[in-house]
Amino acid sequence: TLDGTIISWNSGAEKLFGYSEQEAVGRPISIIIPPERAQEEPEILARIARGERVEHFETERVCKDGRRIDISVTISPLHDSSGRIVGASKIARDITAHKHAQEKVIRLSRIHAVLSSINLLIVRCRDRRALLEEACRIAVEQGGFGAAWVGLLQEDGSLGLSAWAGVDAQRLARGPAAIADSVRFGKGW
Repeated sequence: TLDGTIISWNSGAEKLFGYSEQEAVGRPISIIIPPERAQEEPEILARIARGERVEHFETERVCKDGRRIDISVTISPLHDSSGRIVGASKIARDITAHKHAQEKVIRLSRIHAVLSSINLLIVRCRDRRALLEEACRIAVEQGGFGAAWVGLLQEDGSLGLSAWAGVDAQRLARGPAAIADSVRFGKGW
């Protein structure tokens, strides 16, 4: 309905959101809307009330089990026999896997760009310290990493920090040994 009450719930909605028809019908659509997106529904219903159709609206919804899923929704006005708009028909499609794949492509493209920039840096930079410092800066600024550092293994087996970016020296000053231990176990920062 135009007040957001669910009056019909099909097997596709059951499968997507986890609520049975008996659990959903008669309840507000807000049962699947995350609190931070609560304003979306009144805005959509206002558009529907004006006779507008909403196509491929990408948003996030909450399933019965608490999982959040990315969906693409197409919403159309429902008319009664006199042509008056009485509700909205929604078709939702789960695009969570697609969104994750997009994010992965973006992340890998960013890493590729970082590696390409560092590769160019290696060709033109002759000073090792400047090379390492610039490589860390590139990783943080272009790659979007919170921090980057380069450590060189010393003859005594300790790790000596050579360059870093994105983290202050005081944090790093807590000791290369602690950083070396976390790297050995694959924890990183």
